[in-house]
Amino acid sequence: MRGKLHIAFKFVVLIYAAIVGVLCFADFDPTFIQEQSQLLHLTDKDVHFLMFLPFVPLMYLAFASYKWSFRKTMLFSAVMLVTAVAVASMIELIQGQTEYRGEDLWDAVAGIAGAGAGMVALLAVKAVAASRRKERPKGKVMADDGSAPAEGNGSGRSACMTVSATLASALLLAMSTAPETAAQSRDEFKECCDSLTARLQRRTGVRSDDLKLRKVLRRGRQLDFYFEQTLGDYPWHDGDVECFRKELKSCFPKKYSGRTVGEVFSKRSPLKDFVTPRLTYDGVPAKSLNRVSDPAVRETDIVRKVGTMEFSKGLEHRNIALWQSHGYYYELSLDRWEWQRACLFQTVEDMFTQSFVLPFLVPMLENAGAYVMLPRERDLNSAEYIIDNDISETSRTKGSFRVEGDWKIAGPGFADRTEVIQDGDNPFFAGTFLSAECGKKSKKGTMPKAVWRPDIAQDGEYAIYVAYRSLPESTESAHYIVKHLGGSSEFLVNQRIGGGTWIYLGTFPFDKGKDGCVILDGGASGGKGVVCADAVRFGGGMGNVARGGSADGGTAVTGEGAQVTAGENAQPDGEVSGMPRFAEAARYSLQWYGAPERVWSQNEGKSDYRDDYMCRGTWTDWLSGGSRMNRKADGLGIPIDLSFAFHTDAGTAARDTTIGTLAIYTSVSEGKTELPSGERRITSREYADIVQSQIVADIRATYDKDWTRRGTKDRSYLESRTPTAPSMILELLSHQNFNDMKFGLDPAFRFLVSRSAYKGILKYLSNRYGCPYAVQPLPVRSFATELGTVGDDEYSATLSWLPREDSLEPTAKPKGYILSTRIDDGVFDDGMVMKNTKAAADGRISYSLKLEKGHVYSFRITAFNDGGKSFPSETLSVGLPKGKNAGDVLIVNNFTRVAAPSYIDTQEYAGFDSRNGGGVDYIRRINYIGEMYQFRRDIQWKDDDAPGFGASWTDMAASLPAGNSFDYPAVHGREFMKLGHGFVSMSSEAFEAFGANDPGTNGIGTGNGDGTTAITAGSRIQVLDLICGKQGTTPRGTGKAEPMFGVFPEGLQQRMREFTEGGGCLIVSGANIGTDLGEGIYPDGFGTGAEFAAQVLGFRPMNGHASRCGEYRWVGGGRREASGKFTNTPNAKCYCVEAPDGIVPANTSGRTFLRYRDTGISAGVTYDGGGYRTVCIGFPIETVSDEKEMRHILEYCLDFFNK
Repeated sequence: MRGKLHIAFKFVVLIYAAIVGVLCFADFDPTFIQEQSQLLHLTDKDVHFLMFLPFVPLMYLAFASYKWSFRKTMLFSAVMLVTAVAVASMIELIQGQTEYRGEDLWDAVAGIAGAGAGMVALLAVKAVAASRRKERPKGKVMADDGSAPAEGNGSGRSACMTVSATLASALLLAMSTAPETAAQSRDEFKECCDSLTARLQRRTGVRSDDLKLRKVLRRGRQLDFYFEQTLGDYPWHDGDVECFRKELKSCFPKKYSGRTVGEVFSKRSPLKDFVTPRLTYDGVPAKSLNRVSDPAVRETDIVRKVGTMEFSKGLEHRNIALWQSHGYYYELSLDRWEWQRACLFQTVEDMFTQSFVLPFLVPMLENAGAYVMLPRERDLNSAEYIIDNDISETSRTKGSFRVEGDWKIAGPGFADRTEVIQDGDNPFFAGTFLSAECGKKSKKGTMPKAVWRPDIAQDGEYAIYVAYRSLPESTESAHYIVKHLGGSSEFLVNQRIGGGTWIYLGTFPFDKGKDGCVILDGGASGGKGVVCADAVRFGGGMGNVARGGSADGGTAVTGEGAQVTAGENAQPDGEVSGMPRFAEAARYSLQWYGAPERVWSQNEGKSDYRDDYMCRGTWTDWLSGGSRMNRKADGLGIPIDLSFAFHTDAGTAARDTTIGTLAIYTSVSEGKTELPSGERRITSREYADIVQSQIVADIRATYDKDWTRRGTKDRSYLESRTPTAPSMILELLSHQNFNDMKFGLDPAFRFLVSRSAYKGILKYLSNRYGCPYAVQPLPVRSFATELGTVGDDEYSATLSWLPREDSLEPTAKPKGYILSTRIDDGVFDDGMVMKNTKAAADGRISYSLKLEKGHVYSFRITAFNDGGKSFPSETLSVGLPKGKNAGDVLIVNNFTRVAAPSYIDTQEYAGFDSRNGGGVDYIRRINYIGEMYQFRRDIQWKDDDAPGFGASWTDMAASLPAGNSFDYPAVHGREFMKLGHGFVSMSSEAFEAFGANDPGTNGIGTGNGDGTTAITAGSRIQVLDLICGKQGTTPRGTGKAEPMFGVFPEGLQQRMREFTEGGGCLIVSGANIGTDLGEGIYPDGFGTGAEFAAQVLGFRPMNGHASRCGEYRWVGGGRREASGKFTNTPNAKCYCVEAPDGIVPANTSGRTFLRYRDTGISAGVTYDGGGYRTVCIGFPIETVSDEKEMRHILEYCLDFFNK
């Protein structure tokens, strides 16, 4: 009988082992496991404890003898406990090697604790059985059949069986007993859900789907509520859950009034798990359940700029992976390159998000100290130069490479072997790289040194990327020197990580020719080890990945998943896109950047569309592989702190509403609730909520108090699921909705949103690492230049400005300022921190410096604090010709406008119409692809080739038309200098503000009674040149905020009146100086000042669309040339004037001196006001194409004033 029991229990052990194996290694649906755990109120640690609880008793019943003494049983139990330790540990180790499980030390600890509890129970039963045997009478008692009974009468065996049965029953009971689950009808709580939806939306300001119940379970006197996932889409902060529970209880149906609220779930997760810290503004990290230790003190940055300031409360030592939606791609099924989204409202999402990320968000993050990596090309320059140690003969390899010291070929590296690369090519394994020992001299006594010198055909700004290989013995301080037009910039690169791709150093100005270079100084590279040299890349370049060749033939998979036959017209070698690389999808850049094929070709070449959205998250896995964030994966070893996917969404809304902002994160990936680093993936919810909350709060405070917040959604999207760091997707607005795009095409809105995203990232990382933060300052305002003491060859100038208060961020206060200087037609230097500034009682900061005569000096001011640097100020200039002792011209920059294109908005027709003004972008218009042609609201989308309302041409894609450079005083001043006149300049805000100061102190006075006004004691201003550019009254968004950028605001009018009353003469030029007084650029968007223009300036508006040809001719006695041209079409050099103004004399004291060639409408007016004179022109002087003709116009103005 005992033998049969042994066999039976061995079978039980086998069954038990099988159950444990299934529970530990099967690929269960994680949501099913999560739901069952919640129903049973068990954690995964509870399950591991119960799973190992019967381990020792079962081993005893199957393999031990009940006759064993207590001591022997205890020894056996100890051995089995050690076995349980080994089994529990092995289980976790094996789980860590699978793709769908993860190892967890505490799971093993829980299992060992369970085995220990089972052992204690077994020994307790054995001890009780032994004590009972001792209490029985001595001697043998015969059994009923006359045989001698077994020792102990089987009590030990039966007791052990009892305890095992009890433990097994407890396990089965725990696994099978759920709370009393009398499911209630969801319909009974429908009105309650509707009420809760309204209350939630009102309290949180979130517009999301209505709340719906999945089920209600009764547990004693409590009701547990299981809502659909939409409950978790709302923001939840401290106190919100308790408030919701009270609201839920208050709307119970009457029949449940006696019950209370138990647990509340969003789908399968407890509502309390969704609670995140509220947005902070005090610079102190909020308490966070996702806090981890700050790794910055233990790691060496991948790139460190030598001599730069550090920002202790910014983003120093943080590595950020960032991408901007889609890009131009090859559609195999159609055998063509195309955009991934419909071309609407003069842009396409593939390019639209670039206009947030590249000019604003990336610089903001970098200004705070972060190192930002992008899978799409960041450099807008389509030129590219590759200088390498391997000999190549492509069009990119123009320049030279040389080395000094002892270098050796150390392995495979980059080579630019072919003009285009094919599917499967990896240029980072096509050549070789060199290595040398740091600081080791050659036999000739030279230190290791490598020089990459390009032969640049066109001057401009070029991004610099370096390539190398990472070796175990690589130096952490490879010393690179970039020599460019602005001087030299030095960097230390940690070559132990990042080897095998392009590592970005910065973007620098280079002159035409061979003067610029990159140097790797192996002698100055710190520490022992080796320094590696491979290729250096200058510029962004054109797309060079060929697609559609015979190698790509066969079956294609469309973006929707359908399989079709590849195009029959595919060329054998394929074709490139013909676009600059920055316009292409990440899939192609990543191939050029050396990423392995598993990153950018996950569909084996059958669908570039899928490869593109799948590669971005996988790229972060490759970057971080081997780092603290992703130790088990192979990769470049760069610890990525977070990833950020910037998108816009599709969808339309009612005419007067917006779609608004959505944030997406993923809390479970491949069955795992933890990141490879061990952090909980739910940290991404905190990240997404903070960024979204910041963006929505800032938009509501400045642009639209009703801006839509759509929710913070936990969804399984690849771009939020596959990154190995906290990640989120931002869907800012709808690129398909006209009202959304009124905001989206406004550069000031894009600056605001980008700053909000940067602030959200900053505050999340502050919470995560527990470090204080400060927001970088805003650019300074009210900038002015003034002349001081004038000598024979030099003079002093004073720069002054006001810090710009950030009403949204108390920590964004400047603590210092950086001055960047440009001389004549050169480039700005890296800047210097001004240490001897002075502060006036009104808060104005000033700084004085010495300058030489005969040069035009230009200045920018950058504010900084412990959180980072601001964007630079507008550019102001000053100059004195040799032999001059005073500046007699004041240039006032009144062109501060950045704006969306003009639009029409009626019931039947709407859209952006550049014929009335194409808007003004910041520096350049990255998102512009062509004019809109479909204005009918009723035309529906049929296909991306026929997108309906909003459809736009694509002929201007990636052309980068120029916007507002904020650098026009230098253009005017240079011509005044050539005419022998000195000048100073200031912003229109400073000009307005100085009107309140006393004459001859620190501002422009009210006149000296001799026909001049005073700027300082040593300077006599006779002429004011007001640059109006494309200034014009501009609504913001949908008009809920005050309009901006009027040409002649009241304060400016008053100052100009005062100037003319003192005998000063005026030059006023701009595209909207008349339009803004009457018809306006936008519907209901014109400004004031018609009376001022007639009485003071001497003109009245005639026509806001006075010419299409962009040419003018001289009339009357002012003829210098037969005609001249100004830019009236989009181009990369100067902003264009689509609709110049026609202006006519207001009375007989004025006359026309310029007319438009095609229409004959008056373009320029002179006016004699008695004690002063004015010249007003309906197009901006700085847009005149020929410098000589620009100088003729200004010379005519000065001659007229001196008659």
